Amino acid sequence: MYTEISFPSLGLEFSFGSEADKEVLQTLADKITKNCKTDKEKAEAVVGWADRNINYRSYTAQGGTYYFPIDVFFYRTGNCLGLGLFISQVLRLAGVPAVFCAGTRGDMKDYIRLS
Repeated sequence: MYTEISFPSLGLEFSFGSEADKEVLQTLADKITKNCKTDKEKAEAVVGWADRNINYRSYTAQGGTYYFPIDVFFYRTGNCLGLGLFISQVLRLAGVPAVFCAGTRGDMKDYIRLS
């Protein structure tokens, strides 16, 4: 299956959680990227913050794991899906066009084309 997607139509906006969740994560995004001038600097700051502050817990870990960005933030724990969703949401709130992709292995060009 091959799907063509135009970049502006990807819906790059806050998409998980309530308005209260968005406010919390917006405050975090603003704090993390306060001194950043470019999207690259913002991305490095957000990923660095997540690396230093969020613990990885696998799908099979006792006690489960967290997927929603607000839960990853409050519990400071998530699996690869949770971390990816958290990072992409915080980047979007910081004004960086971030796309989350899960479950793909190999060359994505076989499945999707971003123009």
